[in-house]
Amino acid sequence: MFRKIKPLTYILIGLSLSVILLALGWTRFWAPNIKEAESTVEANNATVLEANKYKQAVEKKNVTIAAFLAAEAAWAPHKDSHSPSMDVKSGGINVNVNPMKLQMDTKVFRNAMQTRVNNQVKAGGVEVVAAPWVNGVSDSDDPNGVLASYYNYPTLPFPAVVYDLGQVTVRGTYAQIATNVRSWRYMQKCIAVAHGLSLSGTANGKDRVLTGTYNVSIYVPIRYDGAFQQLPLNGGGTPLNAPAGAAPAPGAPAASGAPAMPPSMPGGGAPGIGGPPGMPSRAGSVPPTGVSGGGTGRR
Repeated sequence: MFRKIKPLTYILIGLSLSVILLALGWTRFWAPNIKEAESTVEANNATVLEANKYKQAVEKKNVTIAAFLAAEAAWAPHKDSHSPSMDVKSGGINVNVNPMKLQMDTKVFRNAMQTRVNNQVKAGGVEVVAAPWVNGVSDSDDPNGVLASYYNYPTLPFPAVVYDLGQVTVRGTYAQIATNVRSWRYMQKCIAVAHGLSLSGTANGKDRVLTGTYNVSIYVPIRYDGAFQQLPLNGGGTPLNAPAGAAPAPGAPAASGAPAMPPSMPGGGAPGIGGPPGMPSRAGSVPPTGVSGGGTGRR
C-alpha cells in the first residue's frame, strides 16, 4: 500500500509537519520570548532614562549649591557692613531671645537707628528742614508678633527690617545736597537708598541756596539663629495666638487667678503696662533731627 504513495506526498507531509511544528514553536516559545525581551529592553531603557534624570538632578543640585556658596562668599565681606551686630548695647539687635525681651530690645534698636538717621541726614553740611521718623514698637503690641510684624519673619526667608522713611527735605548748595543724597549709600549696618530727588530755588550765583526733597528707604538684614518659643498665656499654659486646642507650652504654669510672667523678665513687665525701669518707652523715643515729639506709629 505504501508503494502507491508518491515521493511528493512524503515531501508535502513533511512540509506540513514542519509548518505545524514551527507555528507551535513560534506561538509557545519564540513569540513570548521576543515580547519579553522587548519589554526587558523597554524597562532597561526607562531605567537608564530615570538614572540620567537623577544624574542631571544631582548636577543641577551641585550647580545650585556652588552658586549659593559663591553668593555666600561674595556676601561675607559685606556682612559686617550691611548687618547690625547682635549686641543691643552697641546699636545692634538679637532676635534669638524671649519675645518680651525682643519687644523691649527693639525699642533700643529703634532709638539707635533714629540716632544714625539723624546723623546721616546732616551729611554734606546741609540744613535739615524735614527729617524722617523711624517707626518702632509700643507696649500695646503683642510680644509674640514682633518678630513677624517688625522683622518680617517668616514672611521673608530671614528677619529683616524695612523702613520706608518717606520724604526728607534739606537746604544748601547744589554740591552740599548732592553729597547729602549720595551719602546714604555709604550708611553702615544697613542698605539705604535715596531716590526721587527734586530741587527748587531761585537764588543766583555759584553758592546759591537750593531746597532738595527726596525719599529714603532703608533695608536692614538681621542676623538670626532660630525662632524662640512663644510666651505662655498669662494665667494659663497655651501660647498667645496659638490655634484652638493647642497643647500647653512645656513647663507652663497651671491656670490661676494671678498672671504668670516669664522668669527671665526682671520687674515682671507686661504688654501695655511697661517693662523694667530704664527701658525706653514711647515718650523716651529718640526724635528725628529738626522734629520735636512724634509717635512710634508704623508706616
